[in-house]
Amino acid sequence: MVSNIGFESLKAEKKAQFEADKTIWKGSTEERLNENFSISPEMAWHTFEQMSYEKDTKKFLGKSLETRISEKVDGEWKIAYLGYHYYPDTTQTQ
Repeated sequence: MVSNIGFESLKAEKKAQFEADKTIWKGSTEERLNENFSISPEMAWHTFEQMSYEKDTKKFLGKSLETRISEKVDGEWKIAYLGYHYYPDTTQTQ
């Protein structure tokens, strides 16, 4: 299990993942379930569950619960918030 205290430790961990080309979603495919949307002229939100699987083997990797909020700024949509909670598959031994 990895835990980070403060932004600098998280920044260092993510930088190392990208430099090693070992991001969590590399080589995976996703399926979204239970999607909810609310769209107004200046703001929109989207919530969903996402299941991740290995591309080649289709092995279940984990589930995430996600929230996206966008706002229109000067006529263009901009991401205002992205919430992501990942629950890896802990039933498989490594």
